[in-house]
Amino acid sequence: MHARRAVASLVVLWLLSPAPAIATEAARLLQQAIGHHSLVLLGEMHGTREIPAISGELVARYAKDEAVLLALEANAGDQARVERFLRSDGGVSAKADLLSGEHWQEIHHDGRDSAAMFALLEQVRQLRASGRKVDVVMFDDAGQADRDTRMAEAIRAAVTAHPGARTLALMGNVHAMTGEPPVMLSDGKPFVPPRTVGVHLADLSPLSIVFRANEGSFWTCMREQCGEQPVIPGAAATGVLPRMEENGVGAAWMLTLLLPRFTASPPAIDEP
Repeated sequence: MHARRAVASLVVLWLLSPAPAIATEAARLLQQAIGHHSLVLLGEMHGTREIPAISGELVARYAKDEAVLLALEANAGDQARVERFLRSDGGVSAKADLLSGEHWQEIHHDGRDSAAMFALLEQVRQLRASGRKVDVVMFDDAGQADRDTRMAEAIRAAVTAHPGARTLALMGNVHAMTGEPPVMLSDGKPFVPPRTVGVHLADLSPLSIVFRANEGSFWTCMREQCGEQPVIPGAAATGVLPRMEENGVGAAWMLTLLLPRFTASPPAIDEP
Protein backbone atom coordinates (compact mmCIF):
# COMPACT_ATOMS: atom_id res chain seq x y z
CA MET A 1 0.00 0.00 0.00
CA HIS A 2 2.77 2.46 0.96
CA ALA A 3 4.64 1.70 -2.25
CA ARG A 4 1.53 2.41 -4.34
CA ARG A 5 1.00 5.71 -2.51
CA ALA A 6 4.62 6.70 -3.13
CA VAL A 7 4.29 5.95 -6.84
CA ALA A 8 1.00 7.88 -7.01
CA SER A 9 2.62 10.89 -5.31
CA LEU A 10 5.49 10.86 -7.78
CA VAL A 11 3.03 10.71 -10.69
CA VAL A 12 1.13 13.71 -9.30
CA LEU A 13 4.37 15.68 -8.90
CA TRP A 14 5.38 14.83 -12.48
CA LEU A 15 2.01 15.88 -13.90
CA LEU A 16 2.04 19.20 -12.03
CA SER A 17 5.66 20.11 -12.87
CA PRO A 18 7.08 21.97 -15.85
CA ALA A 19 9.65 20.33 -18.10
CA PRO A 20 12.37 18.92 -15.78
CA ALA A 21 15.12 20.72 -17.70
CA ILE A 22 13.46 24.09 -17.05
CA ALA A 23 12.94 23.51 -13.31
CA THR A 24 16.48 22.14 -12.92
CA GLU A 25 18.12 24.99 -14.80
CA ALA A 26 16.00 27.63 -13.04
CA ALA A 27 16.92 26.23 -9.61
CA ARG A 28 20.59 26.13 -10.60
CA LEU A 29 20.48 29.78 -11.65
CA LEU A 30 18.71 30.72 -8.43
CA GLN A 31 21.19 28.89 -6.22
CA GLN A 32 24.09 30.48 -8.08
CA ALA A 33 22.60 33.97 -7.71
CA ILE A 34 21.62 33.54 -4.06
CA GLY A 35 25.17 32.84 -2.94
CA HIS A 36 25.64 33.67 0.74
CA HIS A 37 22.19 35.25 1.29
CA SER A 38 20.33 33.49 4.09
CA LEU A 39 16.97 35.23 3.50
CA VAL A 40 15.58 35.10 -0.03
CA LEU A 41 12.27 36.65 -1.12
CA LEU A 42 10.89 34.87 -4.17
CA GLY A 43 8.34 37.14 -5.83
CA GLU A 44 5.87 35.02 -7.73
CA MET A 45 2.90 35.37 -10.01
CA HIS A 46 0.33 33.34 -8.08
CA GLY A 47 -1.25 30.30 -9.69
CA THR A 48 1.46 28.88 -11.94
CA ARG A 49 2.79 25.34 -12.24
CA GLU A 50 6.33 26.55 -12.82
CA ILE A 51 7.13 28.66 -9.75
CA PRO A 52 6.18 26.14 -7.02
CA ALA A 53 7.99 23.38 -8.95
CA ILE A 54 11.16 25.49 -9.24
CA SER A 55 10.88 26.45 -5.56
CA GLY A 56 10.66 22.77 -4.64
CA GLU A 57 13.74 22.00 -6.71
CA LEU A 58 15.58 24.84 -4.96
CA VAL A 59 14.54 23.57 -1.52
CA ALA A 60 15.78 20.08 -2.43
CA ARG A 61 19.15 21.43 -3.55
CA TYR A 62 19.77 23.31 -0.30
CA ALA A 63 18.36 20.54 1.89
CA LYS A 64 21.15 18.20 0.80
CA ASP A 65 23.61 20.16 2.94
CA GLU A 66 21.75 22.50 5.29
CA ALA A 67 18.54 23.26 7.14
CA VAL A 68 15.90 25.01 5.06
CA LEU A 69 12.89 27.07 6.10
CA LEU A 70 10.25 27.42 3.40
CA ALA A 71 7.96 30.37 4.16
CA LEU A 72 4.68 30.52 2.25
CA GLU A 73 2.17 33.34 1.80
CA ALA A 74 -0.64 31.18 3.12
CA ASN A 75 -3.14 31.19 5.96
CA ALA A 76 -1.24 30.84 9.23
CA GLY A 77 -4.33 29.29 10.80
CA ASP A 78 -3.54 26.14 8.82
CA GLN A 79 -0.04 25.75 10.31
CA ALA A 80 -1.02 22.79 12.50
CA ARG A 81 -2.56 20.99 9.52
CA VAL A 82 0.61 21.53 7.51
CA GLU A 83 2.72 20.13 10.35
CA ARG A 84 0.50 17.05 10.53
CA PHE A 85 0.72 16.55 6.79
CA LEU A 86 4.51 16.83 6.77
CA ARG A 87 4.70 14.14 9.48
CA SER A 88 2.19 11.88 7.70
CA ASP A 89 2.52 9.16 5.08
CA GLY A 90 0.90 11.45 2.52
CA GLY A 91 -2.08 9.14 2.14
CA VAL A 92 -5.68 9.96 1.29
CA SER A 93 -6.72 10.89 4.84
CA ALA A 94 -3.64 13.08 5.34
CA LYS A 95 -4.31 14.93 2.09
CA ALA A 96 -7.99 15.35 3.00
CA ASP A 97 -7.07 16.78 6.41
CA LEU A 98 -4.69 19.30 4.84
CA LEU A 99 -7.10 20.40 2.12
CA SER A 100 -9.95 20.87 4.61
CA GLY A 101 -8.16 23.92 6.03
CA GLU A 102 -9.19 27.53 5.44
CA HIS A 103 -6.29 28.22 3.10
CA TRP A 104 -7.55 25.67 0.57
CA GLN A 105 -11.31 26.06 1.16
CA GLU A 106 -11.55 29.87 1.11
CA ILE A 107 -13.97 30.91 -1.63
CA HIS A 108 -11.55 33.18 -3.50
CA HIS A 109 -8.99 30.83 -5.06
CA ASP A 110 -6.27 33.31 -6.00
CA GLY A 111 -3.54 30.85 -6.97
CA ARG A 112 -1.91 30.51 -3.57
CA ASP A 113 -3.97 27.36 -2.97
CA SER A 114 -3.17 25.75 -6.31
CA ALA A 115 -2.54 22.11 -7.11
CA ALA A 116 1.08 23.08 -7.74
CA MET A 117 1.34 24.54 -4.22
CA PHE A 118 -0.02 21.30 -2.79
CA ALA A 119 2.58 19.42 -4.87
CA LEU A 120 5.27 21.66 -3.32
CA LEU A 121 4.16 20.62 0.18
CA GLU A 122 4.11 16.98 -0.90
CA GLN A 123 7.68 17.34 -2.15
CA VAL A 124 8.71 18.81 1.21
CA ARG A 125 6.96 15.92 2.97
CA GLN A 126 8.98 13.45 0.92
CA LEU A 127 12.23 15.33 1.63
CA ARG A 128 11.52 15.19 5.35
CA ALA A 129 10.67 11.50 5.14
CA SER A 130 14.11 10.94 3.60
CA GLY A 131 15.78 12.68 6.52
CA ARG A 132 16.22 16.20 5.14
CA LYS A 133 15.77 19.10 7.55
CA VAL A 134 13.06 21.25 5.98
CA ASP A 135 10.46 23.27 7.90
CA VAL A 136 7.47 25.16 6.54
CA VAL A 137 5.86 28.28 7.98
CA MET A 138 2.60 29.84 6.76
CA PHE A 139 3.06 33.56 7.35
CA ASP A 140 -0.17 35.24 6.21
CA ASP A 141 -1.71 35.97 9.61
CA ALA A 142 -4.63 38.06 10.79
CA GLY A 143 -4.01 41.03 13.04
CA GLN A 144 -4.41 44.77 13.60
CA ALA A 145 -1.46 46.04 11.54
CA ASP A 146 -1.52 46.25 7.74
CA ARG A 147 -0.99 42.95 5.93
CA ASP A 148 2.59 43.51 4.73
CA THR A 149 3.64 44.54 8.23
CA ARG A 150 2.03 41.42 9.73
CA MET A 151 3.61 39.12 7.15
CA ALA A 152 7.02 40.69 7.65
CA GLU A 153 6.74 40.24 11.42
CA ALA A 154 5.76 36.59 10.95
CA ILE A 155 8.75 35.94 8.67
CA ARG A 156 11.09 37.72 11.10
CA ALA A 157 9.81 35.56 13.97
CA ALA A 158 10.26 32.40 11.89
CA VAL A 159 13.82 33.36 10.93
CA THR A 160 14.62 33.96 14.61
CA ALA A 161 13.11 30.59 15.54
CA HIS A 162 15.25 28.80 12.91
CA PRO A 163 18.79 30.13 13.44
CA GLY A 164 21.20 29.05 10.74
CA ALA A 165 18.50 27.91 8.32
CA ARG A 166 18.35 29.07 4.73
CA THR A 167 15.01 30.88 4.48
CA LEU A 168 13.20 30.85 1.13
CA ALA A 169 10.06 33.00 1.35
CA LEU A 170 7.62 32.55 -1.54
CA MET A 171 5.15 35.43 -1.88
CA GLY A 172 3.35 37.63 -4.37
CA ASN A 173 5.81 39.71 -6.35
CA VAL A 174 4.64 43.07 -4.97
CA HIS A 175 5.20 41.92 -1.37
CA ALA A 176 8.75 40.83 -2.28
CA MET A 177 9.86 44.27 -3.49
CA THR A 178 12.90 45.62 -1.67
CA GLY A 179 13.32 48.80 -3.72
CA GLU A 180 11.32 51.52 -5.44
CA PRO A 181 8.09 50.03 -6.86
CA PRO A 182 7.43 50.43 -10.59
CA VAL A 183 4.44 52.34 -11.91
CA MET A 184 1.40 50.18 -11.21
CA LEU A 185 -2.27 50.34 -12.15
CA SER A 186 -5.34 49.11 -10.30
CA ASP A 187 -8.59 49.19 -12.30
CA GLY A 188 -6.86 51.53 -14.74
CA LYS A 189 -5.77 54.02 -12.05
CA PRO A 190 -2.26 54.67 -10.66
CA PHE A 191 -1.62 52.56 -7.59
CA VAL A 192 1.09 52.95 -4.95
CA PRO A 193 1.58 49.73 -2.96
CA PRO A 194 1.97 49.91 0.82
CA ARG A 195 5.36 49.49 2.45
CA THR A 196 6.24 45.98 1.33
CA VAL A 197 7.39 42.90 3.20
CA GLY A 198 10.80 43.32 1.56
CA VAL A 199 11.16 46.90 2.80
CA HIS A 200 10.06 45.94 6.31
CA LEU A 201 12.79 43.27 6.39
CA ALA A 202 15.55 45.50 5.00
CA ASP A 203 17.64 45.14 8.18
CA LEU A 204 17.90 41.38 7.49
CA SER A 205 19.49 42.08 4.07
CA PRO A 206 17.10 39.96 2.02
CA LEU A 207 17.73 39.13 -1.62
CA SER A 208 14.63 39.78 -3.73
CA ILE A 209 14.03 37.85 -6.94
CA VAL A 210 11.00 38.20 -9.19
CA PHE A 211 9.78 35.54 -11.65
CA ARG A 212 8.68 36.73 -15.10
CA ALA A 213 7.43 35.12 -18.31
CA ASN A 214 6.36 36.58 -21.61
CA GLU A 215 3.60 34.14 -22.48
CA GLY A 216 1.24 31.53 -21.06
CA SER A 217 -1.30 31.84 -18.27
CA PHE A 218 -1.73 31.87 -14.49
CA TRP A 219 -4.60 31.38 -12.04
CA THR A 220 -5.66 34.36 -9.96
CA CYS A 221 -8.53 36.62 -8.90
CA MET A 222 -9.19 39.82 -10.82
CA ARG A 223 -12.23 42.06 -10.25
CA GLU A 224 -13.79 39.42 -7.97
CA GLN A 225 -13.47 36.77 -10.69
CA CYS A 226 -11.07 33.87 -10.08
CA GLY A 227 -9.75 31.74 -12.89
CA GLU A 228 -7.13 31.36 -15.61
CA GLN A 229 -5.70 34.64 -16.88
CA PRO A 230 -3.35 35.26 -19.82
CA VAL A 231 0.15 36.56 -19.21
CA ILE A 232 0.53 40.14 -20.39
CA PRO A 233 3.61 40.31 -22.66
CA GLY A 234 6.38 42.55 -21.46
CA ALA A 235 9.35 40.48 -20.31
CA ALA A 236 12.28 39.95 -22.64
CA ALA A 237 12.17 36.74 -24.68
CA THR A 238 13.92 33.87 -22.92
CA GLY A 239 14.30 31.19 -25.56
CA VAL A 240 13.84 27.63 -24.38
CA LEU A 241 15.61 27.90 -21.01
CA PRO A 242 15.41 30.32 -18.06
CA ARG A 243 17.69 33.33 -17.78
CA MET A 244 18.72 35.41 -14.75
CA GLU A 245 19.06 39.18 -15.03
CA GLU A 246 20.45 41.69 -12.54
CA ASN A 247 18.29 44.76 -12.02
CA GLY A 248 19.62 48.25 -11.45
CA VAL A 249 20.41 49.85 -8.10
CA GLY A 250 17.19 50.77 -6.32
CA ALA A 251 15.02 48.65 -8.61
CA ALA A 252 11.92 47.05 -7.11
CA TRP A 253 13.62 43.61 -7.12
CA MET A 254 17.34 42.90 -7.18
CA LEU A 255 17.13 40.07 -9.71
CA THR A 256 14.68 38.81 -12.33
CA LEU A 257 14.37 35.17 -13.33
CA LEU A 258 12.90 35.02 -16.83
CA LEU A 259 11.06 31.81 -17.72
CA PRO A 260 9.94 30.62 -21.16
CA ARG A 261 6.27 30.61 -20.09
CA PHE A 262 3.81 30.25 -17.22
CA THR A 263 1.14 27.54 -17.09
CA ALA A 264 -1.94 28.04 -14.93
CA SER A 265 -2.43 25.70 -11.98
CA PRO A 266 -6.07 25.39 -10.74
CA PRO A 267 -7.10 25.11 -7.06
CA ALA A 268 -5.89 21.96 -5.30
CA ILE A 269 -9.39 21.08 -4.13
CA ASP A 270 -10.50 20.81 -7.77
CA GLU A 271 -7.91 18.12 -8.54
CA PRO A 272 -9.15 14.50 -8.50
